[in-house]
Amino acid sequence: MKRTRKLLLAAFTAALMVFIALFAAACGGKKAVKGIEIAEPPTKTDYVLGQTFDPAGMTVNLVYEDGTVKALEAKDYTYAPEGALALNTSKITVTYVDGETTYTATQAIRVHNRVVSAEIKKMPDKTAYLTGETFDPTGMVVTATYENGDTKDVDITADNANYKTDPLTEADVSVVVTFSGIQLEVAIEIRPGVFIEAENGIVETNSTQWRRTDADSSVPAEYQASGYAYVGDLKTGDSISFVFDSDKAGTGDIAFRMASQYLKEDNNWTPIWMGDCQFNKICTFSVNDVEYDIPDSAVLPGGGESGGEPDPYLWMNWQEVKFENIPFREGRNEIKLTFIAHDYTDVSQADYAGKFTANIDCLVVTSEECRVTPNLSAIEAYSGTAATLTLSGGAPCLVVTGTVTHTFTDLSEAAAALNNLIGFEIQENGGSWQYFLSSKNDRVVTVDEDGTFTLTIGLSTLAVGQYITHMGPESNPGTGHFADFKLGGDAAPNGLNVSANGKKYTLISENDDYFGCVGILVENVEAE
Repeated sequence: MKRTRKLLLAAFTAALMVFIALFAAACGGKKAVKGIEIAEPPTKTDYVLGQTFDPAGMTVNLVYEDGTVKALEAKDYTYAPEGALALNTSKITVTYVDGETTYTATQAIRVHNRVVSAEIKKMPDKTAYLTGETFDPTGMVVTATYENGDTKDVDITADNANYKTDPLTEADVSVVVTFSGIQLEVAIEIRPGVFIEAENGIVETNSTQWRRTDADSSVPAEYQASGYAYVGDLKTGDSISFVFDSDKAGTGDIAFRMASQYLKEDNNWTPIWMGDCQFNKICTFSVNDVEYDIPDSAVLPGGGESGGEPDPYLWMNWQEVKFENIPFREGRNEIKLTFIAHDYTDVSQADYAGKFTANIDCLVVTSEECRVTPNLSAIEAYSGTAATLTLSGGAPCLVVTGTVTHTFTDLSEAAAALNNLIGFEIQENGGSWQYFLSSKNDRVVTVDEDGTFTLTIGLSTLAVGQYITHMGPESNPGTGHFADFKLGGDAAPNGLNVSANGKKYTLISENDDYFGCVGILVENVEAE
């Protein structure tokens, strides 16, 4: 009997303990929560501006520390944003609150408002062009229709559209402007005449010349250079030539867009006051080697005030200088400006007194009698195959040989054009980042019938501590640089050198002491 009572007591105790455990669990015992997760993304994750988030298809799980999960009902959590989605919203935040603890998870979405159609509302301000000019969309407005049904008028610029930027030809009757992937055709007219950027002229200089690029849209329109570039620092002794073709002999007009560079005062090379410059005192003007008079009335105006604020736009205070009824000959014609000695004094930069003359942006050639067109003869490509340092008549020189492809019928013209293309810098040992297209060093180019060329550059005028580098014009970097000169893609080796007249001329390549440039370094010859 006692044994039976003991067994019953033990069974009762065990049952009681189970009951107590179950009761405790039912009365508040909980598993620890780790967080929430989005187990299944919503069906829709791509939205148009203004639509609201749709959670359909989304599964949100409560995740416990022991790894188990529990699916939450929609009423158990919230999400944000709930209203109209803003453009480029990238995520939805799901929130679950458990007592005083908040758990979140995010779901990636995309919100956009693409242009679905567009039409031209206003044509560009300029629709008539000369051959050689480039398309300008200024003033063009399109009405864009977006995915959400909104419409908006948009000004077309280089920042939001693509269009032809190469010089226009007679074949161009329209320009395709691509805006948000939509192509719009703009009808244009090609008028008789030729437009030539100054940077496409043939520059001959005994000092220095460098091209300036001003692609800053903040430059006032009246100062902006066409093509955002112009030829600057033309000084006494320099010249610049422009070539065009005429279908027959006749007369026409030539107009230059130029600015004074008569620097009266400046502040760290930023002008404060530019002086007026009478054109015939600084320059001669010739066409096909015939010189024409320049009237006293042709004046390049200055600008600014003495003691005023520095104004970089004074370099570009453009003025039209026009010559009328100039005889043209059939075929190739050449216009040339030659800058002469003058008595203008550049007050602020004594070392340059009397040297600065003018900046040139572009020119236009028109004729009522002749059909004038750009001279299309050109160097199409050139590359070097060898470079050596040698003595010629006791004088040091660099000789580069290579090949050239061109459309000239006259090899001497091809040689002259190639000579013009091959520019270089003359730098002090301390470095100077100005680009010079210079004939200061004697430079001769010959071209043979088979397209081979020889370039010889005299080095005698280089001073100790100077070097020349960057063979090939800055505006066409594909033509190569000095020393390597596209020599099979590899730079010429270091150590090529010659000595003459107490100086050693050494070909350097990728030398960190000289900014990683390649070029010719000039040093004193050490006494033996």
